[in-house]
Amino acid sequence: PEVVSVLVEKARNKIDFEAQTTNGGTPLLIACQHGHTQVVSLLLDKARGNINVNRAETTSGFTPLLIACQNGHAEVVSVLLDKARDTIDVNKAETRSEGTPLYIACQHGRAEIVSLLLDKARKTIDVNQAETKEGMTPLCIACQQGHVEVVSVLLDKARDTINVNKVFTEIGGTPLFMACQNGHAEVVSVLLD
Repeated sequence: PEVVSVLVEKARNKIDFEAQTTNGGTPLLIACQHGHTQVVSLLLDKARGNINVNRAETTSGFTPLLIACQNGHAEVVSVLLDKARDTIDVNKAETRSEGTPLYIACQHGRAEIVSLLLDKARKTIDVNQAETKEGMTPLCIACQQGHVEVVSVLLDKARDTINVNKVFTEIGGTPLFMACQNGHAEVVSVLLD
C-alpha cells in the first residue's frame, strides 16, 4: 500500500490505471485477485474517474469483483461494493460459463461474500441469474456442492425473490434435486425447512 500511495501521489497524472498485463489484468484486478484490500481502497480513492471497476481480464473474463469472490476476499468485496457502489455491475458474468459474482461465491462456498453481496447490492443483484453452460442458478450450484451455510444465507436474505423451484436446463433438475442427487442431507433439510 505504501508503494502504491507514493506512486499515485507523485505521478497521478502520468499513471495509466487501465494498463494491462499480457492476459488483460489491470492493477485493480490484480489487487483484488490477491486480496490486497488497502491497495484496492487506494486505487478506488485516488483514481476516481480513471478506473473501470467492471473491466474484465481478457483471457478469463473475470472482473475485479468476480476474482475477489472466487478467491474468498470478503474485505475486498466489501470495499468494492462500498466505494464503487454507483458504477459496479454486480450481475456482470465471466465469459466462460457466464457465472455472476453471486454464482461464483455460491459455487466456492463463500457464505460471508454471499451475505455481503445480498446486503450491499440488494436492489440490483439478480439472485436467480443462471450461468449459461448448464443453466444453474446460484442456489442450485450451492445445493449441488453441498454448501449448507451458503444455502441458508441465500434463503434467509433473498427469501422474497429467490426461486427455489427454478429448473436448470442441463437435466431439468431443481436445487432440491441437486441436493438429493449428491447426498447432501443437511442442504435438503435447510431447503425443506
